[in-house]
Amino acid sequence: MGRILPSAAGFALAAGSAALLLSASSSSGPDVGYAGDPIEFKNCTACHDSNPLDRGNGEFSIIGAPSSWRPGWTYTFSVKIMDPGQDRWGFQLIADDGYGNALGHFKVVDPYTRLRTGNGRTYISQKMVGTFFGFLDGPISWRVSWESPPAGSGTVRFYAAGNAADNDRTPDGDFIYLAGTTSIEEGSGASNVSLIAQPHGVVLRAGETLSVPIRIRNHSPNPVDVQVASRVLLPWGNPWPPTGWLAGPEFVSIPASGSGESFFQHAIPPGSPLWTFSYEVVVASLSGTLLDTLSFSFLIRP
Repeated sequence: MGRILPSAAGFALAAGSAALLLSASSSSGPDVGYAGDPIEFKNCTACHDSNPLDRGNGEFSIIGAPSSWRPGWTYTFSVKIMDPGQDRWGFQLIADDGYGNALGHFKVVDPYTRLRTGNGRTYISQKMVGTFFGFLDGPISWRVSWESPPAGSGTVRFYAAGNAADNDRTPDGDFIYLAGTTSIEEGSGASNVSLIAQPHGVVLRAGETLSVPIRIRNHSPNPVDVQVASRVLLPWGNPWPPTGWLAGPEFVSIPASGSGESFFQHAIPPGSPLWTFSYEVVVASLSGTLLDTLSFSFLIRP
């Protein structure tokens, strides 16, 4: 893990505030905005903080989301979670363009789920009965139905957070996980490789760490090798470092119609200026052809 910037031009990142996914107040579904989605990338570890994010023995995933979509079509897929020793469950899911703009519409097809809307964005999550309390270890699945957006909307990115809870009605002892995947628009000219980034927080202090899981989806029927790299854009637009990359390039082999992952971490050095920066992730072919890029903002606070 390297320093993200020299102290003269350092930077910081976000810590998500949290909702009690499965406390007494939110067993019927978390408050909106806790799916690990843009632009705040909030998740529930700030409250469910007894275990680090994505560090349990469980698994959380989005299963069967379309690799590509057509305007106005409806797609049904599922969200699945399991974790040894846990016995209450929850999730939240949204479809987004990667920059905080919701795409398409979810519909309730599973009696254990519900819709919640806030700030013009609609999320789907579990209901009270959908926490399946007492169902030890899992796996638990919820079905969701998603109607695609109008033509020209581009690549859709699905962001989800899951809670594997211990059913003690407190935030302690619970494990929070993130999941994400992508779907390209048919006929849009998009490449057959797309990415989603879900930073573990975008408001940090010096001495903290910017953690950026990156998930890459191969939309083609053939295996593909790619390279992944990242850099910071300073407030006035200049890249850091001035040449090359902050992290990577890291080489990732992705199976046919499958997914691969990278994980970048950066220490925020002392003396980092209290500014808002952009973090840019790039995925390219081995020959250097750009396949997809995505960026998010992060803030260094006192």
